[in-house]
Amino acid sequence: MVYLPELCLEQIFRELEDDVKTLHSCILVNRLWFTMAVSELWKNPFDTIRSGGQKNQKHHRSLIEVYISCLPKHIRDNIYSGTTKSPIFNYMKYLRYIDIAPICKSVNKWILSKKIEELPLFKYLHVTCDNSITRDYERTIVETLCDYFISCSIHIDEIDLSCRPFNIFNHPFANPNLSKIKTFKCNVTYLPDLMEVGIFKSASKIANDIHYLEIRFICSHHNYLSDDLNSPVKDVTEFIESQKNLQHIILQCTSIEFPIILVSLCTHTKTLTHIELYRINFGCGFPLYYLAKLENLKHFKLESCSFTGLSNKNVGQTSFQKLESLTIKTTTIQSDILETLIRQANNSIRILEIRNFRVLRELIYSCRNYCILLTRLILSINQGTLLSIISMITTCSNLKEIQIYDETLKDGGFYIPLDINYKHTADEFICKLGTALPESVHTIRLVMDWFYKSSSLDIFFKQCNAKRLQRLEFSNCSFFSSKHLEVVVRHCGGTLKHLYFNSYHRMCRDDVKKVREIIPNLVIGNNEFNRAC
Repeated sequence: MVYLPELCLEQIFRELEDDVKTLHSCILVNRLWFTMAVSELWKNPFDTIRSGGQKNQKHHRSLIEVYISCLPKHIRDNIYSGTTKSPIFNYMKYLRYIDIAPICKSVNKWILSKKIEELPLFKYLHVTCDNSITRDYERTIVETLCDYFISCSIHIDEIDLSCRPFNIFNHPFANPNLSKIKTFKCNVTYLPDLMEVGIFKSASKIANDIHYLEIRFICSHHNYLSDDLNSPVKDVTEFIESQKNLQHIILQCTSIEFPIILVSLCTHTKTLTHIELYRINFGCGFPLYYLAKLENLKHFKLESCSFTGLSNKNVGQTSFQKLESLTIKTTTIQSDILETLIRQANNSIRILEIRNFRVLRELIYSCRNYCILLTRLILSINQGTLLSIISMITTCSNLKEIQIYDETLKDGGFYIPLDINYKHTADEFICKLGTALPESVHTIRLVMDWFYKSSSLDIFFKQCNAKRLQRLEFSNCSFFSSKHLEVVVRHCGGTLKHLYFNSYHRMCRDDVKKVREIIPNLVIGNNEFNRAC
């Protein structure tokens, strides 16, 4: 394997990009493997900081240590007076993802691990508050590192300024070193202390081939006007219009920016395939007419939005015919708008997610007629929609994955009792679900705390046509007991690969051992269950 062609090695190392431990072992094999694997190992080393935990804090402190050692001596001596070894390579040139959030966190951990006398730059910061000193020192180091990342990097793919925006596009080497970025994420704020003026204006002159764009407007508590001198809306729209191949946009804004930005999105009628809208409250109705102009729209998502006015539904017969996935979460919108989307898309929809939607029962009737080729279905359920959801699942003969959420379960686990006016029970639901599932289903996720007996679960499996279930999740099922677990293992022991539940307090170690004896390779998602093993 040591003598594999370089092209094969390159592909192998690319597949191992998320396995840091294996990549680190690869660089120890020989000089060729080191040279080829080191670029993959160092292209996004800050990514693991997002997982948190005490274990990797030391890793990220040492990461900053390495990067500081790559700086020119006169810069390095101003930052840190401790001994630093010269690196074998200039690791800065391999970085391809500049994400400010984990860089800031790593620098902060590094500063806190040092003694004050080891940080010479402190004497240039004329502030009295310790927190201010640390914050200013952190910003100085972060900006210094980013400057050299831009100067040295061979190729930068992604920039994420959503944590702390500062205008890196003003860097002398920004053009051409930032001209090839494909992903750009940035928050826009109207708070004077946080607003960085000119980011989008500078970026529009350099980065014009972005495929994935994420823009979130973070507003102050005071009202503002879109034509205000400090408003960056115009810069944002010009930046969007300057792109040559924009494919995916995530947008969070207010009703003031939304209609202006929407017009700029319509300049990408050929290329835009993904649109995600968050927290937009628009009182002039849903702008279906503008979205209908996007000829190749495949994925559309609305989350925590509100469109309360009447909408212009006069769209062409050929619009939305390539729509493959539709997601509506906690959004107020007229059901006839969604019905138009579903009807126009017809059988092209493969993924449908509708959660916390008030008139779901009425919408399902349209879904049964036009969404028969679904492969993934995600719905929130209440007792009033039980039968209609079952009827919809029955018509979807190609389903591979189904997720059902209880609408009464709120974030944080707060539970609202079910409506006692409805007579349908959880036992009835679980039995009917088994009958409705098609043979193709391999993943079932039930995020609900509806109590049903183990005997009902047994009926579910006996009547279930899906005999090759690979993944089962019983999240928020506080009643899930060893009897329920026994039923699952008895029916799915031959095919099951992943099982998740979060009611370990009802289990015992003997239950764990029995499951391991029957399904040795089963991945169990409950952490306490794993510790008991």
